[in-house]
Order: sequence, then structure tokens, then C-alpha cells
Amino acid sequence: MPYRISGVVEATWTPPSEHAAETLWHPVLCLDAFNLDDDGVSAYLFGLSQVPSRQTKFAARGLPNDSTRLVDLLAWDSDKNPAGTEGAAFGHTYASMSEIEWVLSRVNAPKLADSSWRPLMSTIKHIQSLHSDMDEEQWRLIVWAHLPPTRYSPK
Repeated sequence: MPYRISGVVEATWTPPSEHAAETLWHPVLCLDAFNLDDDGVSAYLFGLSQVPSRQTKFAARGLPNDSTRLVDLLAWDSDKNPAGTEGAAFGHTYASMSEIEWVLSRVNAPKLADSSWRPLMSTIKHIQSLHSDMDEEQWRLIVWAHLPPTRYSPK
């Protein structure tokens, strides 16, 4: 069963030169609507794949210390589920959009055109264009993986 990739895009109004250990970030976009799976881009960027890439760039960073409350709630909501069961989250990591753009521009990077990540990256670019006064270091993508539920189970 393939992994599902969840996460949140966050932004900060604090310029990169003023970032501190505890910078105030804001949730911008939830990744669940994009139906991301464990394809080559997931493996290459974050190591979130059943067939991880040896070239993974941003694996196992954990959650940022200053992530938003929304990230904390979404990323750990599945703690009720034992590891390895449907819904259990794992592989928490993150990267700035400048880091992601740089590694995706590399010759050996997987192509977004063939990936479930293409609509997400296009949406992020559009949102960034609405905030042209912000640097790419002021945007980050926080992700984790989980096994998708095999059935609907109301709480």
C-alpha cells in the first residue's frame, strides 16, 4: 500500500536576516487536498517513499521547533495509532522553499511534470506571487507520511 504524504506550507513575515530560534510562522496551505503519494519527488526531497532515494535531500529533520500549532495538531493527531498501522504518521521533516527550488533545479532531480507534486508546487508559486515582498526563505514545507486508511472509520 503506498504512503500518503501530508503536511502544511508555512510562511513568516520575518525577513531571513532577522530569523531567530523562535520565529513566528503562519499556516498557509494544507497538503491533504493535493492527494500526494510516495513518488520519486517524495523520495528525492524527503525520503518519504517505500523505495527511498539514496539521494534524499531533506529526510529526518523532524518538525521545526517553531512550527505552528496546526502543524503540531495535524502531525501528531495520528499518535493514537500504533506505528505501522493505518493513520500512524512518520518521517516528519521540512525544507524551505528556496532549498526545494534549488534541489529540484538540479539535473538529476525527478521531473515535477510526472509527479503528484506538480499541482502543489504550482499552487505554492501562485501564492508566493501574491506576496512578492517575501523571500523564498520565508516559506517552508513541513511534511510527514502515513499509511492511508483502508476504510472510513468515524470516531
